[in-house]
Parts: sequence; structure tokens; C-alpha cells
Amino acid sequence: MIGSQIIFTIFLMLLFPHFELAPIIFKGILKCFDRHGTMNRYMTKQVIQEDYEKLYIGPEFNIQIRLGQVMTIIFVTMTYSSGLPILYFVSLIVFIVFYWTDKYMLLRFYKKSPQLTGELSKRAIQFLPMSAAVHCMFGLVMFSYPYILKSRK
Repeated sequence: MIGSQIIFTIFLMLLFPHFELAPIIFKGILKCFDRHGTMNRYMTKQVIQEDYEKLYIGPEFNIQIRLGQVMTIIFVTMTYSSGLPILYFVSLIVFIVFYWTDKYMLLRFYKKSPQLTGELSKRAIQFLPMSAAVHCMFGLVMFSYPYILKSRK
């Protein structure tokens, strides 16, 4: 019962961050109208450079939010995967979708972000051993509980 809710929540984390694709579709329609319905990239109705950039350049990619989402999925997976081994597979699917959508969005939609230092990734890596410790503690609790693996006969 609780396991299905955890898996459903992780699948929701897969869907909700990608609602930002809706503005891309809307912006694509606006670009089509701006080009008089043609695929010619050089044809535009925009006269001022600022208006052109507003229409054709996307927002900056917020890596801090994405890293928070990834760390949340890692910790939830490591916490409950002893009792729900399917979480490994569900998390793999989520990470594959995150990778390909972020790759596409970075190459096609987002504008170039400012250079980041390695401090953010170093701090994220420092938390990963804590997820392994949480995994061991919750695994010990789940496997030591006498009724968790008992089948009904």
C-alpha cells in the first residue's frame, strides 16, 4: 500500500518538472507566426534586437533545482529500496528521462548559463555516503521486522 504511493510519487517527480515543455511549444508557435509560417530562420517580423532575443532565446537552466530533484530521488530510492527493490528500476527510468530531456533542452532551448564552479557538485557528492548509511539503517529495520517477509498460508 505505502510502496505503491512512493512509486507513484517518484513517477510524479518524473512528470511535473517537465511541464516546462509547454512554454516551448507555445514559443514555437509564436516563432512560426513571426516567420510568416515558413521555416526560414532568417525571416522575422521583429525590428528591435531586444524583441528578437525575447522571442528566440530561452531562459537559463536552473541546475540547482535539477540537482535537488536528483538528490531527492536518490535518497528516497536508497531509503525504501530494501523493501521495494523495484525502486531501482523506477529511478533508472526517471534518470534516463531526466538526462535526455535536459540534454535536448540545453542544446535547443535554454540560453547559455553562466559558468559554475565545482562547489555545487562537490557538496552533492558529500551527501551520497549519507544515503548509503540511510540505506543500511532502513534495510536493517526492514529485514529485522519479523512480519515483513512472512507469507500468508
